[in-house]
Amino acid sequence: MDEKDEVEDRKSALNASIKAIKYKLLEYFEANDIAALKMKNIGTASLIEKTVGKVLDHDLARESLSELGREDIFKDSFYERELNKLVKEVLGKGDAMPPGIDYTELKEVRLHRVKRA
Repeated sequence: MDEKDEVEDRKSALNASIKAIKYKLLEYFEANDIAALKMKNIGTASLIEKTVGKVLDHDLARESLSELGREDIFKDSFYERELNKLVKEVLGKGDAMPPGIDYTELKEVRLHRVKRA
């Protein structure tokens, strides 16, 4: 195994560890009704809730977005940020999702390290 592969393996293992820690923190936050946690000399962890759009049927979604005059959301593929904005707008108005588009509510933990001088 060369050095590049070794670095990739370590990076992959570290990412798996971070994912496991975030999952445990998410369970802890939900079980204890906590939104953020400050850890001395380490940093903070906070619970983030977000709504994200998802395309169920590409052709139907393109057609319905065209009818809404929202071609800005797609060209060769769908733009995630713009799709998420549309979903939030539709939900905010209490309207039905355009055909071919749905959404999901996600919860995740964000970790922020303490900045050292």
